Amino acid sequence: MKKSESMETINPATNISDNEMVKIREIQFRGVEPIIFKVPFYDATMGPFSSYGPVFLKITDDEGYSGECEFPGLCVDILKLIFIPVLLDSPKMKYSDLYHKLFWNIRNEGFRGGAAMALGHLDRVFYDLFSKRKRLPLYRYLGSDNPVVKAYASGFGVNIKGAQLKEQCLEFKEEGYGILKMKFGGFDTSLTEDIERIAFVRDTIGDDMGLAADANQCMELDKAMTFCKEAVHLNLACRYIRPHWWKWRPCVRPHPFLLPTENRNARKRYFLPW
Repeated sequence: MKKSESMETINPATNISDNEMVKIREIQFRGVEPIIFKVPFYDATMGPFSSYGPVFLKITDDEGYSGECEFPGLCVDILKLIFIPVLLDSPKMKYSDLYHKLFWNIRNEGFRGGAAMALGHLDRVFYDLFSKRKRLPLYRYLGSDNPVVKAYASGFGVNIKGAQLKEQCLEFKEEGYGILKMKFGGFDTSLTEDIERIAFVRDTIGDDMGLAADANQCMELDKAMTFCKEAVHLNLACRYIRPHWWKWRPCVRPHPFLLPTENRNARKRYFLPW
């Protein structure tokens, strides 16, 4: 920040989409035939997942512009019962105001879980619509000059090991992915077992490929901190751990003093010291 800039000139709580005017005229769904997995998939806390059936949501405004993104099939009922009536019945208004209405209509769902996921995906659809209005790719609408997004291969369920796990790792490496994200852990695994599983994958893919590991919320804080220390030699890819991260914990339910009011970005920013 330049010294001459005052804090009033920068408002980190403002999204580029807040002042977009919007009135939705049409909403469409389309589904894709489910993809059946060769092997049912388990992560550390859930499973089996045996198939994946994408659903896509398309919204069209009163100017004829459309936005479309993938939408979680488990949240379709929330969309139909809660969001669609708001979207179709609301007059033309700023998107920040429309989002505020949508947010408060999931009050009885606790502002979380499937309702929060549904609202987040709907938000993505609106960003797609707004970028098309400006005749810009989404990354340019968001202010970026970088058109490249690095993809990673995800899989490696905790139910596969040994030769089967090795085969899957090498298959993705041969397909050109630069990073793998594997599953590990479980409520009944030891830290030694977790480290050994990750080390097996690291040895399989070599040091020239990135490796991320996902325990799917199965670790208590003390175990997670110990794991981070003992897994350093595995050179895991990580973007979200920051210094002193353990001093903060995301709110898991609405807090009476932290509920968003006019600020639609509050959903991203409120944390409760633990």
